[in-house]
Amino acid sequence: MSGKPGQRGRDQTHPLVKQFCDKYADKANRFVAKALHAKDPRQWLTVESARQAVRQYRGARGDVTRKTAERRGTITQGRVELPKPYEEEWRRVDLQSRRLLVLSDIHVPYHDLQALETAIEYGMRFRPDTILINGDLADYYQISRFPKSKNRPKVVDELRAIAQFFAYLRQQFRRARIVYKHGNHDERYAQYVHDSAPELLEIIDNSWRVVCEIDKRGVDVFEEQEILLAGALPILHGHELPKGMTSPVNPARGAFLRTLESIVVGHHHQTSSHTERTGISGKTISTHSIGCLCGLSPRYARINKWNHGFATVLVDGREFEIENKKIIGGKVY
Repeated sequence: MSGKPGQRGRDQTHPLVKQFCDKYADKANRFVAKALHAKDPRQWLTVESARQAVRQYRGARGDVTRKTAERRGTITQGRVELPKPYEEEWRRVDLQSRRLLVLSDIHVPYHDLQALETAIEYGMRFRPDTILINGDLADYYQISRFPKSKNRPKVVDELRAIAQFFAYLRQQFRRARIVYKHGNHDERYAQYVHDSAPELLEIIDNSWRVVCEIDKRGVDVFEEQEILLAGALPILHGHELPKGMTSPVNPARGAFLRTLESIVVGHHHQTSSHTERTGISGKTISTHSIGCLCGLSPRYARINKWNHGFATVLVDGREFEIENKKIIGGKVY
């Protein structure tokens, strides 16, 4: 057998190493190593041995990994090539809905019961084929980066309350599709697990789905800030948009300045609309921000400009008609 002792072993990459390096391409070597060690401690007896495997695969060991690098296409017959890019697609997903009910910023268990019941009762009369929970269904107070009180509900209590919400929603809308798009609060769970417990990633990263009974209630989840489309109308939670140096007149005006497209957002807990005819093309753009369904006076923002609300969208091909509703005193306006 030709070659130096152990060279063959170095050139053979364990499938899990490639899988985890691809999955956590933006993470440090030690992060990936901890996840590998937790996944298969018999293969990698220590985190350090797993880290060496990760470094070898990623090309951090110089000549030792030259053959691996050649196979991966970063070195070819002595020529230096440009590094392969890390491609990150921003997906657009057509909801294929003709009658859409949009509920945003419920923040269970800090929801406003009267406002939520009012929106759902209106929705039952509207008879949607799709219900979109447009971000911040969860709050995840206890794993936020802000000062916390131990007297507030635990994460598991929040998740159980969300499961109860989905059970109720499915009871009221037996045939409608339920779509749950993550907002910035919903993203707290995954971020907390990734930052605080990489060894447990494979175990608890998606455990919230089980507790919330996502599959049992037939809920479609979008976790990657996808652009959801109602016909030609884009819908975002709102935290995906860049923050400006100045505050616009209202959130809808801010969405217009940042996208220059007709769009619906939540996130700001405020009902607003902005319509403007643009330049030479004469295209009319209308942007809308939706009110929230949570409490209006939380401890961290006693004085604010929030209001309760929701939206409905009628779709005909690429045409759409949006009604941006406000809820005041249990009545819809």
